[in-house]
Amino acid sequence: MDNDNILRFIGLMRRAGALTLGADASFDACRTGRARLILTAADASPCTRGAAAFAARERETPLIVLPCGKAELGRAAGAGDCAVMTVCDTGFAIALCQKTGNHEPLQALERRQRREQKKHRVRGKAGTSARRGSHS
Repeated sequence: MDNDNILRFIGLMRRAGALTLGADASFDACRTGRARLILTAADASPCTRGAAAFAARERETPLIVLPCGKAELGRAAGAGDCAVMTVCDTGFAIALCQKTGNHEPLQALERRQRREQKKHRVRGKAGTSARRGSHS
């Protein structure tokens, strides 16, 4: 996929509220378990890349280095230069991996998505039966 399509998809994720921007917010999202995928710009500093790699290893969060610069990523997300961002939605993370050709994290993300869907179905059934019981 070309950079323009990747950048448009990043803009879509931002509008959907599925991104955190900047190193501090991104690393915080990793620490709290909200991050599904860490993204770094191709021209991020070695220090920033190292910190992102550490955050990825610490919480077993996949990391992708995008073929875009900080200025391009920031513009796509409607912000200033941005070297690091995280995707906090599993479906968006899977789609971005597929669009960028990064297939390595897909299995783990798809397993996570199945767990999330199962949990959602269980909660939905529990809520339905509880409501039925209260109306009897």
